[in-house]
Amino acid sequence: MFLYIYFREEIHNTKKELEAEEDSLRKNEQKVVELENQKKLLEVEKQQLMKTWQQLDDQRIDYLNQLQNIKLKLAAAEDLMRESQMKISNIEEQQQAQNILLDNLKTTCQQLENDLTMKGDECEDLRTRKEEYTKELQEAERAQQQAEQLLNQLKQQERELTNQKAQAEREEQAALVQLNNAKYEARIAEERVTQAKNKLQQAENELKNCSSFKFWIISIGEDAKREKQDAVNRARHDLEQAEQKLETKQRNLSDQEQKHTAAKNKTLDLTSQLKQKTQDRMEQDRKLTSKINDVAICKSKVENITTQYRNATSERRQLQIEKKNSESKMEDVRAKIVTLNSELEKHKQDFTKYEAQKKELSDETQMIDRTIKNHQRTMTDHQDLITSNQKNLATATNDLKQKQTIVELSKQKVQSLKQSIRDKENTEKSKVREIANEESLLEASKKNVQELKEEITAKRDLLDTNKHQYAANNAELTRIDNNIKDLQEEKNTCELDQQNTRQELDKQNILYKQKQATIQQQMNKIKTLQTKLSLLEAQDKKLNNQIQDLQEKLRRKDTEIEQKENEIERIQNKIHDLRVHQEHTRKIMTDTQKNIDTVNTNIKQNYNAMMASEETCDKLKENIKKSVENMQNHEGVRNDTFRKILQYGETLRNIKTNYHDVYFKVQQKTNTILEYDFQARPDVWNRLQQSRISNNINPQYQTQQKQRYE
Repeated sequence: MFLYIYFREEIHNTKKELEAEEDSLRKNEQKVVELENQKKLLEVEKQQLMKTWQQLDDQRIDYLNQLQNIKLKLAAAEDLMRESQMKISNIEEQQQAQNILLDNLKTTCQQLENDLTMKGDECEDLRTRKEEYTKELQEAERAQQQAEQLLNQLKQQERELTNQKAQAEREEQAALVQLNNAKYEARIAEERVTQAKNKLQQAENELKNCSSFKFWIISIGEDAKREKQDAVNRARHDLEQAEQKLETKQRNLSDQEQKHTAAKNKTLDLTSQLKQKTQDRMEQDRKLTSKINDVAICKSKVENITTQYRNATSERRQLQIEKKNSESKMEDVRAKIVTLNSELEKHKQDFTKYEAQKKELSDETQMIDRTIKNHQRTMTDHQDLITSNQKNLATATNDLKQKQTIVELSKQKVQSLKQSIRDKENTEKSKVREIANEESLLEASKKNVQELKEEITAKRDLLDTNKHQYAANNAELTRIDNNIKDLQEEKNTCELDQQNTRQELDKQNILYKQKQATIQQQMNKIKTLQTKLSLLEAQDKKLNNQIQDLQEKLRRKDTEIEQKENEIERIQNKIHDLRVHQEHTRKIMTDTQKNIDTVNTNIKQNYNAMMASEETCDKLKENIKKSVENMQNHEGVRNDTFRKILQYGETLRNIKTNYHDVYFKVQQKTNTILEYDFQARPDVWNRLQQSRISNNINPQYQTQQKQRYE
């Protein structure tokens, strides 16, 4: 029961403490609300001050811009004054220079008139001499044309005789070959006749040595004799055929000798004719050279006299132009003098006008300077107000943060006290239940003293536990008392802060009234400046219109630039595609060039083989000429040589045929590839053609190409 009373008192004290803490929390929250309202007022005041400051700064910028514009106008007026003064001086100097120039032009016109008369006489004399030299040139050119025609005829005749001589030499060589063949065939026929005669003689001897006889009805040796007779008849028939062939070969040999002699005579005759014709051609060539020199001399004379006549005519025309220009300049100078007089008067009037503008702008500049100084002092005062407001706002913000922190701590403490009360109430309820249980147990334990003693012992133990709990609760109460003292001190501090804030608020009200008076003064000044501002607004409208026009032009330019950029992008894409195609074309051209080089190598090898075969053929022909004298002793060698000649001739014809066929096919394929590439990329081929022309002009490139082909 004692514990129950103790817990009730403790809960009652804790509730009192909680009520006091909640009362303090409500006061602190009210203080926080007041500080927040004060902060909002200061922030509103800050915004109003900043807005006023911005307006004052805008006015300052407007004043400065107005002053700058007036200074620019003043500088422009001064520049115009200096420019007008310089123009006046320049015009006076120009007037003096134009008068001097007019006198000089009059003298120049008279001198040009005299020179023009002399130059006309000179042109007439040169024209007469030019006609004479032209007639001489025409006669020399006609003589040159006749000499060229005769020389061409002689060259044509010389070429024809050369071809005829070559044809005659080929015919002579062919006749010689046919003659040698006929001699060879005749000798073979003679050998065959000799062999047939020997064979006939042998068959006749065998027939004579053969005898036959009959014994009774049996003929002995008759068949052998008949065979021998048949052999003699065959040998005689072979001899007749061999003699007929020999006669035919001898007639052929005689014909070939006649043909060879005729071909040789024809070659000698054509050689003498060609020699005579060459001499005639060389003589005519010397005559033509002489005629060409005569024509060159006549052309030189005509060109010299033409150049002189052209120069004289040009000089005469130039003199006429100079005279006309001088007369025109005289008129221009007279007109310019009149113009300069009018301009001089105009610039003097402008100078007077600009001088008046300068004086007016100087007065306006001084007035704007005074206005700007007064406005600057006003802005300085307003800046002081803004600084003071910022300090007060910072102080109020710090106080608000401190109060908010205290409120949070108080809330936490209130929650802690509420939790402590709930714990103690729960403990009280558990104690009440324990007491009820103890009473029921006490009634039950009266019957058993020993059990009661044991229960008393247990209760004593529980009492010890409650004592310990009491000591802990006393410690908690001590801690809560300390917290209450701390909160009381914070409360006192908040009250002092509240008093200071009220004093600061009173000061702010006083400053606000002063600012109102200052703002009223500024409004009066603004009204005085609005009249001047209206004048500037008209100029501003003009500038805005000009700016809008410029913006419209810029927009158009941007559109054009965007279109150009799109077009450039399309061109770049097209260039990229063309470069890719160009790379592909270059690869094809490189492969084609490699194929052409390979074919050229093969052609060169075939050509070298053909040249080697021709050299071998020439050597064999020389060997044939030498072996004709030793034909009787070297019949077998001659047959082999003749056969080799035929083989080499056939090989040479095959090589030439293959060479021309391969070259034609390669050239046809190359032309097809180049034509296709030219149709696909004509611009690339134009650049290649220009590069090839420049390379052909370059001597070093021509030397390299010549060495390559060699």
